[in-house]
Amino acid sequence: MVQGLQSLKRKLRDLPKKTRMVLEADLSVIGREVNVEQRARAPKDEQVLTSTIRTEAIGGDRIGVNIRAGGDATTRPVRNGADASYDYAMAQEHGTEDMAPMPFFYGPIRTKKRQIKRRVTQAVKKAARSL
Repeated sequence: MVQGLQSLKRKLRDLPKKTRMVLEADLSVIGREVNVEQRARAPKDEQVLTSTIRTEAIGGDRIGVNIRAGGDATTRPVRNGADASYDYAMAQEHGTEDMAPMPFFYGPIRTKKRQIKRRVTQAVKKAARSL
């Protein structure tokens, strides 16, 4: 458990609107940088998959972004299944019984993890100084 997590959550929730906007913009930039690397690693024969790689703001009273790939555009029916379907993005990342994994999604996040943490810390400090 992280010490002071509840205090940090409370402070982030109470940030002034302008400061929240700056912090959310910084986090979005970081997410889009990861997306660029993910697109570079995605299979070149699957343009639909590449187009679904995105960064979305969490929204509401929370500050943050979700980095995602796949969704409706990459959901396909199972070849031998009745009403079943699967997300092609997950099949690319993890493989199937008929296809070896071709990871594109988690690698850039792992590679940039230390850099992401540092940049998030800098963004939070920058936002806190503007209080």
